[in-house]
Amino acid sequence: KEMTARLETDPELAAAYRAAHEDYITRRDAIEVLEGFPSAGGMPDRVKCLHVLVGHSLAAGPGVNPLGDEAIAMLPEWWAKGACVTPCTPPGEDDGWTVDEGDGGHFAFRPVDGPADGRSA
Repeated sequence: KEMTARLETDPELAAAYRAAHEDYITRRDAIEVLEGFPSAGGMPDRVKCLHVLVGHSLAAGPGVNPLGDEAIAMLPEWWAKGACVTPCTPPGEDDGWTVDEGDGGHFAFRPVDGPADGRSA
């Protein structure tokens, strides 16, 4: 709510956020035009979903989405201590799972000996 309130009182921030909205739409439409979906994260008039703004800032780089950049700056360095989960299988051992790129490049994990759809045979 604080960020949305700042948009109402800071014309420079509001203009930069509107430009971020236009950048987001341009990038999204380059992948696929989505009719009826004006934007994301509350852009361009409010802040609703910080994760969307953070994602946009990470994808577009610093200086494109001012509120996304601000949200990133508030995050702790959670990655500095290493992986956030401990692997169940020691490195180098077969864990029974493999990467399946059969759906056009999107990664899906499935059991090595299981069917491609991940269901039981």
